[in-house]
Amino acid sequence: MISDVDLWFRMRELRNRIVHDYLPEKLAEIYVLIVDSYAPELLRLRENPRRIPAS
Repeated sequence: MISDVDLWFRMRELRNRIVHDYLPEKLAEIYVLIVDSYAPELLRLRENPRRIPAS
């Protein structure tokens, strides 16, 4: 489903940092990273769910 394994691992790492290392001064930086780097990949999945293989 995810087109780039490295991207997936970076997304998971960021999720873990957000949950476990909440740093208010980093919120703007994290937001930009999510919107610029990760949102396009997630939105791609939403656009055509039929391309996602059934388990």
